[in-house]
Amino acid sequence: YDLQRVNLSYNKLAGEIPWKVNHLTKLLTLKLDVNRFSGSIYFLRLPNLVEFNVSSNLFSGKVPGSLSSFPESCFSQNSDLCLKNCDQNISPNLNQHEREVSTVSVVSSIIGTIIVCFLILYYYLFRNVCFRLC
Repeated sequence: YDLQRVNLSYNKLAGEIPWKVNHLTKLLTLKLDVNRFSGSIYFLRLPNLVEFNVSSNLFSGKVPGSLSSFPESCFSQNSDLCLKNCDQNISPNLNQHEREVSTVSVVSSIIGTIIVCFLILYYYLFRNVCFRLC
């Protein structure tokens, strides 16, 4: 993709930044300040970026090393965004897709466990009935 500049500042936009933005490898400018964007920016890997601002949003989690050369003012007013000296146990917030996958995994595991329990119960009940009749 040849896109070099994205300026969406002051547009009252909300939601999460899709990880596919990393496909914009020729991107020089990414300005998303003064919106309502949320979620993590930890996944951002834009090697040619020279102008960057995500201040005044709702981002959370760690700032990736790839963006650490930008001034702190580029990240200001994101109360849950960790710039430096982050606790080792803090991981970036999951994006929407990761939350959905995680929820589906938990629900699937619970349903699978219930089915296995019913099959075991059915087997033991059927086996006992079969022994009595046979």
